[in-house]
Amino acid sequence: MEEFKGTKGEWIKGWGEGLTGPTTPRTDPTVDEGREYIPIANGMATIAIVIKQENDSISELESNAKLIAAAPELLKALQDLVRYCKENEVGTELEPSEEAINKALN
Repeated sequence: MEEFKGTKGEWIKGWGEGLTGPTTPRTDPTVDEGREYIPIANGMATIAIVIKQENDSISELESNAKLIAAAPELLKALQDLVRYCKENEVGTELEPSEEAINKALN
């Protein structure tokens, strides 16, 4: 199975010490030029900026940011589960999981 080639380490949503942007803690979402957004970062590397669209609620913005921040852990968990199932001949319907992994890695 391929290895994730993206930014290593924990991805964190929001502002604060060690994240992209000012190190002073801010409340989420941040407003810049009238647009609300939440940054996803690892150290000083910006990974994504989730921008609130016109019809989005703040809870949708927050949920999208949480999902993106959890992506590396979710990918690893799915890879581990598929590997376990294959090694132990558990389950036969792994194709959707393998397709999702390939989509993330290729």
